[in-house]
Formats: sequence, C-alpha cells, structure tokens
Amino acid sequence: MESYACQSCGSASPTQSVSFDQHIGAIYLRFHQKYEGFFCKSCTTKYFLKATLITLGVGWLGIISIFLAPCYIIGNIIHYIGVMNDFKRGNRPRKDASASKLLQMNEVIQNRLAEGKPIAVIAREIAPKAGVSQVQASQHIISVMRALHPPTAK
Repeated sequence: MESYACQSCGSASPTQSVSFDQHIGAIYLRFHQKYEGFFCKSCTTKYFLKATLITLGVGWLGIISIFLAPCYIIGNIIHYIGVMNDFKRGNRPRKDASASKLLQMNEVIQNRLAEGKPIAVIAREIAPKAGVSQVQASQHIISVMRALHPPTAK
C-alpha cells in the first residue's frame, strides 16, 4: 500500500491500483465505462458499487449483453475482493516505471502550479519526460492539486 494521493478524492490515504468495468446493454447497442486508477479504500468501494450495481441493473438489457454483464459483474467482484485483501494486508500496488517517474515529478508539478501555469502546459512539459500521454499527466497533476488543496466539508 502506498500513501500517494487518491486519484479520485485527492486524499493522502493508502491507495491501490483499481479497475472496474461498467456495462449497459440497450437491445442492439452496448455502452462500456471503465473506472481505473490508484484509489483509496473508500473510493475503491464507491466505484465498485457504482460499476457493479449499474451493470447488475441495466447491463443485461441487450442480446449480447445478457451474456457479457455476468462476466463483468463476476470480474468486478473478484477484483474488489483482491483489492480489499491487499488493503488489509498492506500490500503495495504494482506500479509501472512511468507511474514512478510521474511521482518523482511532484515537486516540479507543485512549482509549476505555484507559478500559475495551466494544467495543459504542465502536462505538455512532463508527459514526454515521464513517458506517459498528456491525458495521464493531466490526471496526475489533478491528483497532486487535490492533495495540496483537499476539498472542505460544507
């Protein structure tokens, strides 16, 4: 388990690498959404419930979807159980080299944010250095921003 900022809520809690699939069937069409990232325990549960319950409710409403939805539901449950066990045991998530490079650039990101640089400009600067896309860099910058300025309760 790592104490990096959750990519969803920005809390500086232990995180795990998470990926859940949501599937909506619509007779002849299918709509798919994937929730993935490094999330804290509560955000992991939030995305598991959202993806799995929507799939359970309307995932089967299609010709092909009637067969796909149970696969996504079972896959989400298995992944959720594994991630929750990792949280309990304190296991560290497996990270690739680009994630480590992004984490090493947090000080640069904080300095650029303090200078008032827009997210897109910072992402363009750090993405090639970290070997990630500008979208991935932007998502990481946002998680750093959330960690620096966590949302306040109203």
